[in-house]
Amino acid sequence: MHGYAPGLGSAQKFDVAQARATLASSGASAKQLSGIRFSYDRSDDFQKATATFVRDQLKANLGVTIILQGLDTNTLNSRLGTGEFQIAGPLGWTADYPDPSDWYHVFLTTSSNNVGLWQNQQYDNFVRVAGSDLQADRRDQEYQQAQQMLVGDAPVAFLAQTVNWNLVKPYVRGVTTTSVDEWPGALFPTQIYIAPR
Repeated sequence: MHGYAPGLGSAQKFDVAQARATLASSGASAKQLSGIRFSYDRSDDFQKATATFVRDQLKANLGVTIILQGLDTNTLNSRLGTGEFQIAGPLGWTADYPDPSDWYHVFLTTSSNNVGLWQNQQYDNFVRVAGSDLQADRRDQEYQQAQQMLVGDAPVAFLAQTVNWNLVKPYVRGVTTTSVDEWPGALFPTQIYIAPR
């Protein structure tokens, strides 16, 4: 996807020693954090498995005991909309079109999708300016700066990225795939052809 910055992934890496040091320097103890509720959609097996995994990791690595709170979809969505939760998820976002502008508005201060209620006016400004910037290189840089702020402030934990595999026969040519395809080549179907065998 245009705008992907692989180097930013190291900001939220799995590092138990660093996590323990950060917790120790925060002034909060594992005991004080125990009892925090992790709300998830109980009708979704993936959400339940993810919540269970997070609970088990926090207990094993930091000694923090969180409480899992399985909610029905409507109750969870209502609480996400009002900020009435402590930890929730997993939530996700899928690109509607292959451009960075499709991602950044999720975390704007004014976005209804910003369920963590994160606020960073500098981030908001970079995203707004980039959204109307017609100079491609400068626009990319503005989105890159917004992305660095988002990852650095860490209003969410980026846990997983889905991967899809598609089998395409070798005689099917002209398939141009993108990260938003429903099927291989969906955005550019007129380029697909069958090669003579």
